[in-house]
Amino acid sequence: MFDSAPVFLKNTPAPRPAEPRRRWAWWQWLGLILVVLAVLVGILLLALDPWLRRKAEQEVAARTHGRYQLHINTLHTNLWHGVLDVQGIRLRTRTAVASKLPVLTLDVGRVRVAGVGLWQLLRRQQVPIDSLLISAVRLNSGAWPASEQAAASMHTRLPTRVPGLRLGYLGLQRVQLAYQISQQDSIHLKRGDFSARDILLSRAGAADTQRIGYAAQLALQLVGLQARAAGHRVQVAHTRFTSQTQQLQVDSVRIIPLQPISNQQSRTARIALQLPQLVLTGLQAAQLARQQFQADTLRLMRPEVVVVAPRVSPAPLHQLLSALTRVSLQSLVVAGAKVQVKGLATAPQAKNVSLQGKAIRVDAASARNPARVLYARSWQLSTGPGSVAIDAPYYKLTYQGLTLNTAQQQLTITRTKLAPTMPLAAMARRKGHQVSHITVQVPVVRASGLNFAALQHQGVVRARKLVVQNPLLHLAGDGRYPISQKPSLVTPEKLKELPFPLDIRLLQLQKGNLFFVYRALRSPQPSRTSVTQLNGTIRNLNTVAGSGRAAQPAVVQASAWFQRRSFVRATAYVPLLQPNGRHRIVGTFGPAPFSILNSITESSRSLKFSSGRVKQVDFAMVVDRQGVEGTMKAAYSDLKVAFLSLKGGEAHSTLVTKVGSKVANALVIRDNNPRQSNEALKPGTIQSKRNLRMSVFAIWQQGLVSGMLNSMGVPDKLAKKMSEATPAPKTMPAMGKGGQPVESKRVSLEGSK
Repeated sequence: MFDSAPVFLKNTPAPRPAEPRRRWAWWQWLGLILVVLAVLVGILLLALDPWLRRKAEQEVAARTHGRYQLHINTLHTNLWHGVLDVQGIRLRTRTAVASKLPVLTLDVGRVRVAGVGLWQLLRRQQVPIDSLLISAVRLNSGAWPASEQAAASMHTRLPTRVPGLRLGYLGLQRVQLAYQISQQDSIHLKRGDFSARDILLSRAGAADTQRIGYAAQLALQLVGLQARAAGHRVQVAHTRFTSQTQQLQVDSVRIIPLQPISNQQSRTARIALQLPQLVLTGLQAAQLARQQFQADTLRLMRPEVVVVAPRVSPAPLHQLLSALTRVSLQSLVVAGAKVQVKGLATAPQAKNVSLQGKAIRVDAASARNPARVLYARSWQLSTGPGSVAIDAPYYKLTYQGLTLNTAQQQLTITRTKLAPTMPLAAMARRKGHQVSHITVQVPVVRASGLNFAALQHQGVVRARKLVVQNPLLHLAGDGRYPISQKPSLVTPEKLKELPFPLDIRLLQLQKGNLFFVYRALRSPQPSRTSVTQLNGTIRNLNTVAGSGRAAQPAVVQASAWFQRRSFVRATAYVPLLQPNGRHRIVGTFGPAPFSILNSITESSRSLKFSSGRVKQVDFAMVVDRQGVEGTMKAAYSDLKVAFLSLKGGEAHSTLVTKVGSKVANALVIRDNNPRQSNEALKPGTIQSKRNLRMSVFAIWQQGLVSGMLNSMGVPDKLAKKMSEATPAPKTMPAMGKGGQPVESKRVSLEGSK
């Protein structure tokens, strides 16, 4: 029964045993994990850029408490290459938010960071960055408040997990800036480019003295820089600096005061400057970052400077630069400058100025160092034409060239001229009294052994030798004006009242020519005097109180031709510090006819020498503030005089004057001295009263006149009276055509007293 099974059951194969489940290999699992991670990273990367952009915008708003709003157009990261690229940055002020932060607008075209060491960042090591490039920057900002962290070093502001950054290259390109420091002061920059290489932002970088603010090299270029500060506007066309060459070059600098330049002093100094080029070489930028200025040479090419002097002198330069702990410059060179100072009565100015200073160090010790002059070891100066006002506005001193060398202690001035700025009548009218109308020309003035350090530190003009070559002097006066009520300044005792003491061992005057013209009150014709071929020396010209040599008198020796006919020698002994002005003069006149005095005596004394000849005149006199006394020995022969009348506009003889002349020649005038060859020469007495309102030259002349008249036989008292100054009007005369005084009854009456 069991053998007869169904056919389909007989053909069914027996079931096989079950196989175990197949497992993946490890590498398959790793691949799956990497794929999943790649997908996740891709998803994260796609979300990273928007997240970073939003995070940056939110962070700016949070840190500024809503004062500023940041917008970023695009932000792309490449973590594999460590690149961050940001474009279209805009930072704006939300005016509705009150804050101490300034109003600003900032636009940045692109910021690109490349080569960021993410691995080092994760491991909290010094992070390397290949480059940081910021381009197309436009910033317009007000003044920023002082930051409490301003004094902190930059590396201390890094996150605690970042010990430092090493940036290979930093570039700022096409920067435009408008910064409002205050309501009055501002800075504008048309374009700026800045680059720095090998920046080590860490403690080690800050301690590296060879680095410049953490960087190994710096370079910058500025175009169209403008600033407004301290009452001036500054414009600079182009500025270039590279630390690799250590050279700074600035082109086309202009400084313009906001208030117009004038001749009036201001509270502070005002400067107008045009400087085509400034070049500074050997600049130690690393030291400058540490408040130390150290450089080789500063060159200023063809500057034009106009300075308005302040009412109060500014502080010394080392105090103005006190923010720098050290200021050292090996050489300062100024070429082709033009300088003008306003606001001072002297109004100095000079053209074509060249200046060179050596070993300049600006600090308090250098300012006091007697071996330095104006902070430098030496100065060399040369100028072209220059001028300075003397007794402004009446005189102007000009020169064609000036050179000095402080190391060699030399000074040379060429083609000097002192000339009045107005005619004699106008000058006398403005001053209200008689004046000396002086014109002086000196081809060469040369000083040697001139101690410039003593001039700066002690205020003393100390020189070994001063030479004045070929001076020419023209002096005119007019007695029709009243004499000044003030004491004359042209006296030896007034030298000690100069603003600077003198200590000149030897002053030499070579081949001078002096011409004097004086119009007396009662004379229609001026008197004329000439002193030519004048050679002289002054030894020990010393007014330094307390010095040993100042106690000794200055010794003046001179020789010249008087009226081109009589050779004169004179020696004066002048104690310059004596309050009574007492000094002694001895001298001699050589042979000459008496007629050489007619050009003087006819107009001033109404006296003419008809004949007579001087053989020799020796004189000795003592002068003080009261007058002059002394003796004169005049040897002469055949002397005849004639009195003149000044009425009618010309000096001429009248019947009265002829009679007076005959009486004087017969009874008073000694025609020969000595009268006989075997007689002794009759000396004359020098005696005359001094008028302190007139110069010392007037009392010298009075002494010579009184001594000569007494030698000629005129009695002492009469000779004294005749020698003393002709009276002058007490008020200004009426002015006629051309500003000249006209004669009036009042003037003629006073003149006849």
